[in-house]
Amino acid sequence: MKNKLHCDGQHGFVPGRSCITQLLVVIELWTEILDFDDSVDAIYLYFSKAFDIVPHKRLVNKPKAYGIVKDTYDRIRAFSTGRTHHIVVNCSLSSWADVLSGIPHGIVLGPILFALFINDLPAVV
Repeated sequence: MKNKLHCDGQHGFVPGRSCITQLLVVIELWTEILDFDDSVDAIYLYFSKAFDIVPHKRLVNKPKAYGIVKDTYDRIRAFSTGRTHHIVVNCSLSSWADVLSGIPHGIVLGPILFALFINDLPAVV
């Protein structure tokens, strides 16, 4: 990862890596530990609706913390904040409301923003 935007433990959304490569790395590490009669503790995290719960205020600070230049940072901030939505139920339209969290689905930037958002998780867990 030449630009250091992903920690070494990141396998999702990284070229040449996947959930399978992450699993192989972990199994190899655990096997080495068990070969020396040591023990292994593991914590599994499941992010239910992960893209939907990312708070915009925290999300826009992550690229800045990684040294992403001002123009790119400003575009990410503009893209991620200031969104509104409304819903229709039985032909009744709700009022408009601010969207305070979530990364839009189905866009190229979505997985990149999410990966940046959780990149420091291994260091703090």
